[in-house]
Amino acid sequence: MLGVIWRENPSRWLLPDETPILMATLMECDENNRPLIGAYIARSGLDAEAWLTQMFRVVVVPLYHLLCRYGVALIAHGQNITLAMKDGVPQRVLLKDFQGDMRLVKDEFPEMDSLPQEVRDVTARLSADYLIHDLQTGHFVTVLRFVSPLMARLGVPERRFYQLLAAVLSDYMAGTPANVGAFCAFLTL
Repeated sequence: MLGVIWRENPSRWLLPDETPILMATLMECDENNRPLIGAYIARSGLDAEAWLTQMFRVVVVPLYHLLCRYGVALIAHGQNITLAMKDGVPQRVLLKDFQGDMRLVKDEFPEMDSLPQEVRDVTARLSADYLIHDLQTGHFVTVLRFVSPLMARLGVPERRFYQLLAAVLSDYMAGTPANVGAFCAFLTL
Protein backbone atom coordinates (compact mmCIF):
# COMPACT_ATOMS: atom_id res chain seq x y z
CA MET A 1 0.00 0.00 0.00
CA LEU A 2 1.16 3.50 -0.74
CA GLY A 3 -0.08 6.75 0.74
CA VAL A 4 0.81 10.08 -0.80
CA ILE A 5 0.21 13.71 0.02
CA TRP A 6 0.62 15.78 -3.12
CA ARG A 7 1.24 19.47 -2.69
CA GLU A 8 1.73 22.17 -5.22
CA ASN A 9 5.25 23.53 -5.41
CA PRO A 10 5.20 27.12 -4.09
CA SER A 11 7.87 28.21 -6.58
CA ARG A 12 5.30 29.15 -9.21
CA TRP A 13 3.88 31.76 -6.80
CA LEU A 14 7.22 33.35 -5.91
CA LEU A 15 8.89 36.36 -7.44
CA PRO A 16 12.35 35.70 -8.90
CA ASP A 17 14.16 37.10 -5.84
CA GLU A 18 12.03 35.27 -3.24
CA THR A 19 12.63 31.94 -1.54
CA PRO A 20 10.01 29.88 0.31
CA ILE A 21 10.27 28.59 3.87
CA LEU A 22 7.65 26.86 5.96
CA MET A 23 6.66 28.85 9.02
CA ALA A 24 7.49 25.71 11.02
CA THR A 25 11.16 26.33 10.15
CA LEU A 26 11.13 29.29 12.53
CA MET A 27 10.40 26.93 15.43
CA GLU A 28 13.54 24.86 14.87
CA CYS A 29 17.18 24.96 15.95
CA ASP A 30 20.29 23.88 14.07
CA GLU A 31 22.67 21.10 15.11
CA ASN A 32 24.33 23.50 17.58
CA ASN A 33 20.96 24.37 19.16
CA ARG A 34 20.91 27.85 17.61
CA PRO A 35 17.44 29.07 16.58
CA LEU A 36 17.09 29.08 12.79
CA ILE A 37 15.04 32.26 13.04
CA GLY A 38 18.23 33.97 14.20
CA ALA A 39 19.95 33.11 10.91
CA TYR A 40 17.13 34.72 8.93
CA ILE A 41 17.23 37.81 11.11
CA ALA A 42 21.02 38.07 10.72
CA ARG A 43 20.75 37.67 6.93
CA SER A 44 18.09 40.38 6.76
CA GLY A 45 20.18 43.16 8.28
CA LEU A 46 17.19 44.15 10.43
CA ASP A 47 17.19 44.10 14.19
CA ALA A 48 15.12 41.34 15.77
CA GLU A 49 12.16 43.58 16.67
CA ALA A 50 11.93 45.06 13.17
CA TRP A 51 12.10 41.56 11.67
CA LEU A 52 9.34 40.26 13.97
CA THR A 53 7.18 43.29 13.22
CA GLN A 54 7.51 42.56 9.50
CA MET A 55 6.70 38.88 10.03
CA PHE A 56 3.57 39.79 12.01
CA ARG A 57 2.52 42.21 9.25
CA VAL A 58 2.81 39.61 6.50
CA VAL A 59 1.37 36.64 8.42
CA VAL A 60 -0.94 37.66 11.27
CA VAL A 61 -2.50 40.74 9.64
CA PRO A 62 -3.71 38.83 6.54
CA LEU A 63 -5.14 36.05 8.73
CA TYR A 64 -6.94 38.60 10.91
CA HIS A 65 -8.08 40.56 7.84
CA LEU A 66 -9.62 37.44 6.29
CA LEU A 67 -11.48 36.83 9.53
CA CYS A 68 -12.74 40.37 10.17
CA ARG A 69 -13.37 41.54 6.62
CA TYR A 70 -14.58 38.35 4.96
CA GLY A 71 -15.61 36.09 7.85
CA VAL A 72 -13.09 33.45 6.74
CA ALA A 73 -11.07 31.65 9.40
CA LEU A 74 -8.04 29.52 8.65
CA ILE A 75 -6.29 27.17 11.03
CA ALA A 76 -2.85 28.52 10.23
CA HIS A 77 -0.33 26.15 11.76
CA GLY A 78 3.35 25.96 10.86
CA GLN A 79 2.98 23.47 8.01
CA ASN A 80 0.33 25.29 6.00
CA ILE A 81 1.98 28.70 6.03
CA THR A 82 4.83 29.37 3.65
CA LEU A 83 6.73 32.61 3.95
CA ALA A 84 8.03 34.24 0.78
CA MET A 85 11.42 35.56 1.90
CA LYS A 86 13.66 38.11 0.24
CA ASP A 87 17.14 38.51 1.68
CA GLY A 88 15.96 36.90 4.92
CA VAL A 89 12.95 39.23 5.31
CA PRO A 90 9.36 37.92 5.19
CA GLN A 91 7.61 39.54 2.22
CA ARG A 92 4.36 37.67 1.80
CA VAL A 93 2.50 34.63 3.03
CA LEU A 94 1.36 31.68 0.94
CA LEU A 95 -1.40 29.54 2.47
CA LYS A 96 -2.20 25.93 1.62
CA ASP A 97 -4.21 22.92 2.77
CA PHE A 98 -7.62 24.56 3.01
CA GLN A 99 -9.57 21.29 3.21
CA GLY A 100 -10.84 21.09 6.75
CA ASP A 101 -8.77 24.10 7.80
CA MET A 102 -11.10 26.82 6.47
CA ARG A 103 -14.39 27.86 8.05
CA LEU A 104 -16.82 30.72 7.63
CA VAL A 105 -18.46 32.83 10.30
CA LYS A 106 -22.14 32.02 10.82
CA ASP A 107 -23.14 35.67 10.45
CA GLU A 108 -23.56 37.01 6.94
CA PHE A 109 -20.77 39.23 5.69
CA PRO A 110 -21.52 41.08 2.42
CA GLU A 111 -18.06 40.09 1.18
CA MET A 112 -19.07 36.41 1.32
CA ASP A 113 -21.29 37.02 -1.70
CA SER A 114 -18.19 36.74 -3.87
CA LEU A 115 -17.62 33.13 -2.73
CA PRO A 116 -19.05 30.55 -5.11
CA GLN A 117 -22.20 28.97 -3.71
CA GLU A 118 -20.67 25.50 -3.90
CA VAL A 119 -17.87 26.68 -1.57
CA ARG A 120 -20.36 28.18 0.89
CA ASP A 121 -22.45 25.00 0.79
CA VAL A 122 -19.60 22.71 1.87
CA THR A 123 -17.75 25.01 4.29
CA ALA A 124 -18.54 24.80 7.99
CA ARG A 125 -20.23 27.89 9.44
CA LEU A 126 -19.42 28.69 13.06
CA SER A 127 -20.03 31.54 15.47
CA ALA A 128 -17.51 34.36 15.83
CA ASP A 129 -16.62 33.26 19.35
CA TYR A 130 -15.53 29.90 17.97
CA LEU A 131 -13.73 31.18 14.87
CA ILE A 132 -11.45 33.58 16.73
CA HIS A 133 -10.01 30.49 18.37
CA ASP A 134 -8.83 29.24 14.96
CA LEU A 135 -6.46 32.19 14.91
CA GLN A 136 -5.64 32.06 18.60
CA THR A 137 -5.01 28.34 18.83
CA GLY A 138 -4.20 27.56 15.21
CA HIS A 139 -1.52 30.22 14.94
CA PHE A 140 -0.76 31.89 18.26
CA VAL A 141 -0.63 28.66 20.28
CA THR A 142 0.71 26.19 17.72
CA VAL A 143 3.24 28.54 16.11
CA LEU A 144 3.99 31.74 17.99
CA ARG A 145 4.29 30.13 21.41
CA PHE A 146 7.19 28.07 20.04
CA VAL A 147 8.82 31.02 18.27
CA SER A 148 8.65 33.38 21.28
CA PRO A 149 11.02 31.38 23.56
CA LEU A 150 13.53 31.15 20.72
CA MET A 151 13.29 34.91 20.32
CA ALA A 152 13.86 35.30 24.07
CA ARG A 153 17.14 33.43 23.56
CA LEU A 154 17.94 35.99 20.85
CA GLY A 155 17.24 38.97 23.11
CA VAL A 156 13.52 39.67 22.63
CA PRO A 157 11.72 38.71 25.86
CA GLU A 158 8.37 36.94 25.51
CA ARG A 159 6.44 39.93 26.84
CA ARG A 160 8.07 42.19 24.24
CA PHE A 161 7.39 39.62 21.50
CA TYR A 162 3.66 39.80 22.20
CA GLN A 163 3.75 43.58 22.63
CA LEU A 164 5.11 43.80 19.07
CA LEU A 165 2.31 41.54 17.85
CA ALA A 166 -0.30 43.64 19.67
CA ALA A 167 1.15 46.84 18.18
CA VAL A 168 0.97 45.43 14.65
CA LEU A 169 -2.66 44.39 15.13
CA SER A 170 -3.52 47.76 16.72
CA ASP A 171 -1.94 49.60 13.77
CA TYR A 172 -3.89 47.43 11.35
CA MET A 173 -7.17 48.09 13.17
CA ALA A 174 -6.50 51.84 13.31
CA GLY A 175 -5.81 51.84 9.57
CA THR A 176 -8.96 49.95 8.56
CA PRO A 177 -11.94 51.68 10.17
CA ALA A 178 -14.35 49.93 7.76
CA ASN A 179 -13.81 46.72 9.74
CA VAL A 180 -14.53 48.26 13.15
CA GLY A 181 -17.76 46.30 13.62
CA ALA A 182 -16.02 43.02 12.94
CA PHE A 183 -13.14 43.97 15.22
CA CYS A 184 -15.66 44.48 18.00
CA ALA A 185 -17.38 41.17 17.26
CA PHE A 186 -14.12 39.22 17.40
CA LEU A 187 -12.33 41.16 20.13
CA THR A 188 -15.08 41.21 22.73
CA LEU A 189 -15.14 37.43 22.98
